[in-house]
Amino acid sequence: MNQPKDSSTIVVKRTIAATVDELFDAWLDPDSLAQWMHPGTTAHSTASVDARVGGAFEVLMHYPDQPLRHHGVYRHIERNRKLSFTWISDATQHTETLVTVEFNIAGAGTEIVLTHERLPGQEACAQHTQGWTLAFGLLADLAARPLVLTTFDWVPEMPRGFVRDIRVRWALEEAGLPYRVQGVPFSDRNAEHFSHQPFGQVPWLTDGDLSIFETGAILLHLGERSEALLPAAPRGRAETLEWLFAALNSVEMASLPWSLLQFSGNNDGTPGWNMMDSFLKKSRLAHLEPVLAGREWLAGPFSIADIVMADVLRLVDRFDGLADYPACRAYLARATARPAFIKAHADQMAHFAAAD
Repeated sequence: MNQPKDSSTIVVKRTIAATVDELFDAWLDPDSLAQWMHPGTTAHSTASVDARVGGAFEVLMHYPDQPLRHHGVYRHIERNRKLSFTWISDATQHTETLVTVEFNIAGAGTEIVLTHERLPGQEACAQHTQGWTLAFGLLADLAARPLVLTTFDWVPEMPRGFVRDIRVRWALEEAGLPYRVQGVPFSDRNAEHFSHQPFGQVPWLTDGDLSIFETGAILLHLGERSEALLPAAPRGRAETLEWLFAALNSVEMASLPWSLLQFSGNNDGTPGWNMMDSFLKKSRLAHLEPVLAGREWLAGPFSIADIVMADVLRLVDRFDGLADYPACRAYLARATARPAFIKAHADQMAHFAAAD
């Protein structure tokens, strides 16, 4: 139920089938906040959060014509009970407004009561009533789908943008599957971490009571949920799977040691380097080049095979390894121009930067 209190105040209420814990975290975790704070025609949002009293937040809603920036400062944070923060944007005419969010246990769910005060007039009240109502609908959708992507809470600068959770983020964005991101310590990998990922790596995906590690396995699981990732027709499915495994077992098997030698500076003409450089370029990229010259995507429509192959080639291209392979480089440019990749990459970079 939504009701005005006066000409400058609105109240928006929504009961959502989720715990207070989950919904409170969805307001203060930047990855989760960005996933539901994009009402209307917003393609996607990005968010940064300093979750403490006096800390600042920012939400950029990327509308088709231009981004709309919302920002403010937290005034009150009472775990699982109440949030209060200032809210400033073009829609408030850059005047400081005040938002208070209260969380109440309601049967099998949680009632959220949002009071937005000091709005500059009836038009702003109407716009924000509609905006908050739509956002609450997206929050309810997010809470209803228990997909949780777990990655490190922080990594050093060098691997940012290349941590393997980007493949899963990309797939989730392509499929439009609601999810939230959860961080685990980079420097202190405890028994709980190893129970989900036996090598202490990331990512893993939790789908209800199912926990899946290894990006290939995760992408296959997501492909079963969306034909945007894996065709249902037998031929298309088989072609996608063969190229998925080719990316993982043939191309990445050559590209990863080559990249590690680049990272470590052991690329100075030693016999080991010469062998790996020749293996990647002559035995893999030289054969992939004519394939990609003759098609847009590996197996017909864009699929999980392209997500993995493009991500494998991104690391090679980071060290200019695609300079002599224009079709590979053009394929990579097409893949990374997709909105789902752009959002996945931006979200990963923001996630790690938030912990600096």
